[in-house]
Amino acid sequence: MRGFGASNRSRLVAALAASTLAGALYGGAGVAAADSPGSTAPAVVSPSPKPPAPPSPTAPAPFAPGTPDDSPTHAPARSQSDPAARNRPVSPLGRHVAPAPVALPVSLVLTDMPGGAHYGVTPTLNLRADGHGVRAVTNSGGATANGRIPPEVIAAAFTEAKSLATLDMGTPDDATGSTLLDFLGPSPSQDVHLIAYGSDTADTLSAAQKANRTRFAALRDKLTKAFVADR
Repeated sequence: MRGFGASNRSRLVAALAASTLAGALYGGAGVAAADSPGSTAPAVVSPSPKPPAPPSPTAPAPFAPGTPDDSPTHAPARSQSDPAARNRPVSPLGRHVAPAPVALPVSLVLTDMPGGAHYGVTPTLNLRADGHGVRAVTNSGGATANGRIPPEVIAAAFTEAKSLATLDMGTPDDATGSTLLDFLGPSPSQDVHLIAYGSDTADTLSAAQKANRTRFAALRDKLTKAFVADR
């Protein structure tokens, strides 16, 4: 037992000595390598680059008048150099729309009545909504001529007559003769009836009344001159 134990102990001591020597050798080499001025410094790990920032939203370029634009929500800018473009209505889709047409009267009758009481006077003009009708022929004993007035002229006259209906044309003391202009509108509430009594130069008329009667006379002349007889 002792011999076996002594032998084992000798082997253990030798192994420990060898292990101690190896540790000293390797450990010293490691320290020397770390302290050596010629040794290579440990690599510095650089931080990973940041991801690129997302692009900032770009504002849409301003719309230039006259350029095509298919966006259903983009209303084109009105041209500042064109007054008509500034007044032209724009639809919700950004497209110019034509203004609503003016409603035409059902009929137009212009009657000139000289001084004194007269019955059965032939109207100077008697027109339908489409502008077609008749005009009294001057000094013909009641004869008439067929023809027409352009609808746009009738529409403008209808608008002017509505304006004149709100004005005072006066009634002079020497009210001999009269001129009547009647429009039957699309509905009874849109009818317009104008009448100018007597002379436009009567002394009892005010300056404003004379001005209003001048407008009425101009409207009458515009209608009679716009009539084109059929051929």
